[in-house]
Amino acid sequence: MMTIKELKRQLLELAYDDLFGVLTRNGLKQKIKQIKKPFNALFIDIDNMKQLNADRGYDLVNDLIKDAISNFKFRQDDIIGRYFSGDELLIICEFPKKLAKRLKTQFKERGLTFKHKYFYGLTNIEDISQGLK
Repeated sequence: MMTIKELKRQLLELAYDDLFGVLTRNGLKQKIKQIKKPFNALFIDIDNMKQLNADRGYDLVNDLIKDAISNFKFRQDDIIGRYFSGDELLIICEFPKKLAKRLKTQFKERGLTFKHKYFYGLTNIEDISQGLK
């Protein structure tokens, strides 16, 4: 029988994406539910992911993305997670425009580019889904 501590640890592990070391969509939803005030977000959609995977290979492309994320200096309060597919990230942050500019440099150094959209004053993750339609 699992202890409560072990169960909590297991649930926390399920909330994280092994590939990039960020929250899964469900983990992201849970974190957002804990935010008690409106928040800002940056949505990132990595360009040409299918073609990059075909040209460079899945492992290399995934390593490049993971490297760009892990070597980036996020603020302590930023929340990073995969949104829908492997090429979409959502970052809850105070200054989405500044963050996008800095992240573009990190990605560009690795031969990656992305489209992005800013969100301000959100109260839940459904607001983001509506804004992407």
